[in-house]
Amino acid sequence: MPKTLGINEAFFKKWSAEMAYILGFFSADGCLTINPRSSHYIEFSCNDKDVLEKIKRALKSDHKIGGRKRVNPNWKKSYRLQIGSKKMFNDLVKFGFTVNKTETVSLPKIPKKYFADYLRGYFDGDGCINYGYYHYKDRRAKKYHILFRLVCKNKKYLIDLSKQIKNLVDTKGKNLFAHGNAFGLSYSTKDSLKILNFIYNKPTIYLTRKFKNSNQAIKNYYKLVDR
Repeated sequence: MPKTLGINEAFFKKWSAEMAYILGFFSADGCLTINPRSSHYIEFSCNDKDVLEKIKRALKSDHKIGGRKRVNPNWKKSYRLQIGSKKMFNDLVKFGFTVNKTETVSLPKIPKKYFADYLRGYFDGDGCINYGYYHYKDRRAKKYHILFRLVCKNKKYLIDLSKQIKNLVDTKGKNLFAHGNAFGLSYSTKDSLKILNFIYNKPTIYLTRKFKNSNQAIKNYYKLVDR
């Protein structure tokens, strides 16, 4: 008989900061699959192995993190954590996830207490921070900007997410735009600062690279303000 690997199959049954983060990350970079033998799997994928290690520890998983083949040799190496569990699969279905969820992902009902963790998880999966000096055509001087951005193929998901962000973070505006074959949601500097302070207020799990990048963006901003 094949060895049964350890996992906390009740993980998605009770809200916690770690559960909310992983649910957010799964919304961005996770999937549900059923193989030809009707085995049920949940899967997390990422170019940053460190965050998958953190997710694995939170799930108390004995499953191996494997590398994924690169279609293009110039692409970054990608990693995958695949877990066979019908119970966890069904728990995620209850949150509205489906097989091939790319265009059907919907925003789960998240307790306010854990929304920052969920948002940080989604940001680590399908978000980015852009910062630096931008030159506008109608202005002579360059201006320093921080842009908090999220991407999704489902436009409604981003609209619903932006409403929650506005309610809990008190953002003043947003920019929803077409992004290739998907949609993007971005915020201005002041709103981006609010959101970053919100999601990184005593964080549990986070992707180290994006945390450092966000930290640098904030430090640069306040150096300029204090001049």
